[in-house]
Amino acid sequence: MLHSKSSHLSQISKGLPQNIKAASRETHAKRFLENNHTDFKIHYLPFLDNFVLKIVQNKVKNGKKLEINLVIDGSVMNSQHIALMVSMVVGKRAIPICWVVKKGKKGHFDTKMHLTVIEQAADIFKRILSKLPTDIHKNSKITLLGDGEFDSVDLQQLCRQDLNWDYVFRTSSDCLLFENEDVFQPKQLSVNKEETFFFIEGVDFSEKRFKDISFLYWHDVQKYKDPLFLVSNLDDPFLIMDAYQKRFAIETMFKDLKSRGFNLHKNRLTKVIAIKNLIMVAALAFCLLMNFGEQNKDNSLKDNIKRPDKNTYSVFSFALNLLHYCLFNAEEFSFSFLMSMNDS
Repeated sequence: MLHSKSSHLSQISKGLPQNIKAASRETHAKRFLENNHTDFKIHYLPFLDNFVLKIVQNKVKNGKKLEINLVIDGSVMNSQHIALMVSMVVGKRAIPICWVVKKGKKGHFDTKMHLTVIEQAADIFKRILSKLPTDIHKNSKITLLGDGEFDSVDLQQLCRQDLNWDYVFRTSSDCLLFENEDVFQPKQLSVNKEETFFFIEGVDFSEKRFKDISFLYWHDVQKYKDPLFLVSNLDDPFLIMDAYQKRFAIETMFKDLKSRGFNLHKNRLTKVIAIKNLIMVAALAFCLLMNFGEQNKDNSLKDNIKRPDKNTYSVFSFALNLLHYCLFNAEEFSFSFLMSMNDS
């Protein structure tokens, strides 16, 4: 996948070590992807644990409070499947954490699937953070970010009451909000030209009257064409705005997995289990590249791959270009499965 920048079986099967015919290679690759014994816990989680642990250890080197931002979002994986993924924000990128897949061309996942993937992510981070010193673990803060699909009362309740997470979700313009006994909808509000936001604490959300929600009407015309309506359990509008902007890191990651990297969305697989495992292969390749880029950020070869029309490269793009330069020019390089990525 790294070599071919492709997710087609005909390309990724070329990496198999067996000296067999091309058709047989494709069959072997397909069997691996469709095999129920191809296990996330065995094939991805050990590397993810190490990678994320190194990241969070770097975050607390200078005695800072550990703050982790997670993003939940869905994306089309091919003409027949869509995936719901949780990722961890690292700089301007995001790291794939866990995901579920279902058949469908596009559209929303139901609340049950939202809860399932968040509970899976919670288990992963509970285990990783338990490896840190107790004081850092107990004082760590996790914030979940999502767009308007994820503002259900069930998910808000899971974050706030069961997981003790903060959250910031976009909500719809016609949702119901209650301030005392006054009911209003976001679309009925506006801000003065001199202002960019309107903030109300302690509102009830939806017909279920889910209590003590912070509502933010945010319309910064320099950043967004239309106003954003956000609900959160945070009590500071500036913290809410700062957090929500980090949500877009997952969209950058999806582009890396797709058009900029491995064309994950162009695979032709038909089974949910195969798509789920293919995402796992791409996620591991992504993490390896991010680590490779960090390990080689001072490599003297970087001047050989820098394009004159681009001032900067993302870590992902730099790593992918460096890898292909090394392969094409027979330069020595190495991948390390001992993740050592810095928070940059």
